[in-house]
Amino acid sequence: MVYTEIIQSNSSYAVMTDAELTQKLEDLRKLIVDWATERDLWYDSSFTDWVTHFDMEPTQIPCVLVMTYEGPLFEIINGYADSALEDEFTELFDDTGFYFELHDHVTACFYPSNDELIPHYQQFFEWQWICKLVAEDYGDLYEELFEYFQAKPERLRDLHHRDFERLLDSVFRNNGYLSTLGPGSGDGGVDLRLYHKDAIGDVTTLVQAKRYAESRAINLEAVAALSAVVEDERANRGLFVTTSRFLPSAKKFADRQQQRITLATSGDVQRWCNTASTRILRDKSQLVTQSHVSSLLTDHDNEQIVYASWGYNCTLISFAIILKETKNAALLMYLPSKHIDGDGQVGTVVPDTTATSIENLNADNVMRATRSKSEYNDTVYFHADHKLFERWDGNPVYFNSMD
Repeated sequence: MVYTEIIQSNSSYAVMTDAELTQKLEDLRKLIVDWATERDLWYDSSFTDWVTHFDMEPTQIPCVLVMTYEGPLFEIINGYADSALEDEFTELFDDTGFYFELHDHVTACFYPSNDELIPHYQQFFEWQWICKLVAEDYGDLYEELFEYFQAKPERLRDLHHRDFERLLDSVFRNNGYLSTLGPGSGDGGVDLRLYHKDAIGDVTTLVQAKRYAESRAINLEAVAALSAVVEDERANRGLFVTTSRFLPSAKKFADRQQQRITLATSGDVQRWCNTASTRILRDKSQLVTQSHVSSLLTDHDNEQIVYASWGYNCTLISFAIILKETKNAALLMYLPSKHIDGDGQVGTVVPDTTATSIENLNADNVMRATRSKSEYNDTVYFHADHKLFERWDGNPVYFNSMD
């Protein structure tokens, strides 16, 4: 069997749909499985994608497929077995438009080798990453979420309707509102509730969101229904947001409400996204200042310091401080470490939080992390820079840099 034939069918990549890109990846998976199965090698092996496996944003040259493996395939790929099979596996991808690199001994990452494929897969996986940011509520720290829809408001229609509501929740929070996201169903016609103060006091705004196609216009009845809910709940205002458009009768009705009902479309969401992105970048610049880092260390003692133990055949330690933390994400800044005992190769370390060391820190030391909680206890983990951080208990940490 000529395995590469199933992937070589497209010689031009000028325009490729998501379905075509997905099919090429399915062909790549089939190519590998067929080859390994014929040789009785496909055991304890599987495929996933970069975002799912590493919980990190796509790389500049996108990793299109992640393969994890053990058993006989592990022996061959790592050069511990038949070298002829190792060469055969490597040559398998010569004419496919893809190549692989080992991330570690049990993980292989596949990348486009054809320059024409790279921008297609960049957009393909960028969209997957954006959907993850929306679904898991990472908006408070990931400004590219808002930058994406600021640049491509038409893609708002491609979101799941619930993700559209989640996005608006993040947008409003990053525009200075206290926002409460509704349950998604049985919400009585209110998807979000916004709270803020103006010159006359507390203001409550009820939001109805409709992620519709351009052809599905919002009619008078839908806007009047929101107005009725605002009246019934004695709220101050109503806001109807859609990716579609409003019929003239709906606009006239809203105009007669003396600013009690506001209508908004994708263009307004685009503008709000710009404000949200600017606000996040401004807040980040304040978080990395020396005064802020020093105040965190002074006011919270060691509560904001985390550490990661990592390394292959050795034990290396990295420390960081939590600059900002939300339910699902965090902003971390690396801290230098200092040896407490040992000979420099084996011993214990603690974070160096002296004023001199803090002076040398800047935005280059900052990284974003995904935040998760253990299924078994209350331990909180922060995944960043291919390391798993947890809170430091204040005791010296063992390291061994000898492999």
